[in-house]
Order: sequence, then C-alpha cells, then structure tokens
Amino acid sequence: MITPLEIENKKFSKKTLNGYDPEEVDDFLDELTVDYSKNYKELTELRSKIDELNNSLTHYKSIETTLQSTLVMAQTTAEEVKSVAKQKADQIVEEAKSSAQKQVDELSKWKALGQFTITYYWPGEDKYGSLTSTGVIAQEGKTIAVDPEIIPYGSIIKINGNEYLAEDCGGAIKGNRIDIFVENPTIKKYSVEVYIRRNNYE
Repeated sequence: MITPLEIENKKFSKKTLNGYDPEEVDDFLDELTVDYSKNYKELTELRSKIDELNNSLTHYKSIETTLQSTLVMAQTTAEEVKSVAKQKADQIVEEAKSSAQKQVDELSKWKALGQFTITYYWPGEDKYGSLTSTGVIAQEGKTIAVDPEIIPYGSIIKINGNEYLAEDCGGAIKGNRIDIFVENPTIKKYSVEVYIRRNNYE
C-alpha cells in the first residue's frame, strides 16, 4: 500500500509543451496527501482495533472453552458422586435387609421358654463330681442341669447369647431353674429369659 509520505514525495517529469501545470499538480498532491493521510490513519486505527477485538475474541473463546470443560467436568463429577452415593445407599439397604433377615432367621430357630433362675454348680459340690445324669462328663461352657420335665435332655439352650447343652439334672433343679456347670466355685444367682432351639423342642 502506498503511504502518504510516498505520495507527498512523488515527483513527476515536467514537460514544457503540452504538460500539466506543475503548481496545480503539486497542489493536488498536497490535498491528496492530506486526505490520504487521514484515511490511512483511520485505516491503521481500525486495523489496530480489529486486532484488539480479535485478541479479545480469542481470549473470550478460551474462557468459554475452559468454562465448558469445567462444566462438563463438574457434571461428570456430580454424576459420579450421585452414582457412588446411590451404590452406597443400595449397599446399606441390602446389608440392612440381609442383617434383618439373618436376625429373623436366627430368631425363628429359637423358642422363648420364659424367665428362668440361673445358678452354678461345679465338681466336688456333690458325690457325682463331673459325671452327669446322662452319663457324660460335664464341661464348662457346655453342660447345664435342667428339669427334664421342662427341658428335655439333649436340648440346646441359649442363655445370655451363649449356647449350652441340657445333659444333667439335680435334686434342687425343678421348674424354671437351670444350673450352669463351671470348673471353679461360682456363687451367682439371677433371672434371665431362656431360649430353646426349635428342632430340639418341636
């Protein structure tokens, strides 16, 4: 593009015959230079502004891309969190159902016999020592003495969450009373709900 300075410095060869008037040409070039300079300046400013706008547009497009990526990531994260939360909730529900079913199943195995008085007996307390009325040797944590008319021999009994086997009796063990065998003397007496395993009772 021709600059205003090039127009201003443009020289023409002068002819004395049938040529242009040099002064008129110079005046025209001066006017052209002024107008062209003005237009050139405006064009330069417009180009500069266009460059600024393009840079701003690029910047805003970059921000838009970043925001879109952030939004997509946030949406993805939210979906993942929602999915994990749902899986966890489902797992908790299933575990609760399973636990409840196990408790129901466990309870269905036992029949409540009511409140029993619990006492303890040990070897040497009587002439029979550790020999039970069913002919087996009493074992701590297993053997209990019962009233066979209330609890049949061989029944599995639950007392305070522990399971025992009814394989002995005693002269003082009548009605709702149970004697728990222990190796060492234990003086203790209390009342508690007692359960019997159903397949041993019904």
